[in-house]
Amino acid sequence: MRERRERPTLRLSRTLGASRANSGRADRVREEYGGAWDFPRAEALGSGRLVDQIVRGWRISFSGDDDMTADEFLNRVEEESALVGLTDRELLCVIPALLSDLALDWYRLRRHKWRTWAEFRTAFRARYSSYETQERLRELVRTRTQGIDEKAERYLLQMESLLAKLVPPVPMAEQLSIAYANLRPEYQREIDPREVTSFDKLTELGRQRERT
Repeated sequence: MRERRERPTLRLSRTLGASRANSGRADRVREEYGGAWDFPRAEALGSGRLVDQIVRGWRISFSGDDDMTADEFLNRVEEESALVGLTDRELLCVIPALLSDLALDWYRLRRHKWRTWAEFRTAFRARYSSYETQERLRELVRTRTQGIDEKAERYLLQMESLLAKLVPPVPMAEQLSIAYANLRPEYQREIDPREVTSFDKLTELGRQRERT
């Protein structure tokens, strides 16, 4: 009979009931820790050994010379991190466990430059997002317009996602200007651009237009 692992007593301050859509990831972690929906807070684990065990269990590795893109790597890492409750600071500390080969060498030579996850994220994307990838993204941004009968929310979510991947980062005011300019004319006529302060606000204004 297989010995059952003792469930850690430390728990997250919030449960993961709202994350059931991520069932595949949740199942892997539940199997590791005996079926609980609540997981140990990473910052409370003194030795860090359990954090390392959790991170290595993600089975994510980026070498800089494989098929995984920079954005795919970052998105997977951030999704897994959110599931188990790692803070950005903790995530920055365990990144070496997720890198290999030249990417790991690159990290070791430059890690003294980054004090936050956001700083690492920007540098990582600048290093590993290829010129060709960036040019394709810019072309997608230029040509992505709101389709006939397409809801504002769908269009804006896709546009925001594209703009967020550009390196160097596009200022938010410019992102909103691009997104507004590519709305359908009937939306532009009814939305005052001076009211557009965020993507959430622009989405709200688009919904209001659709309800009238």
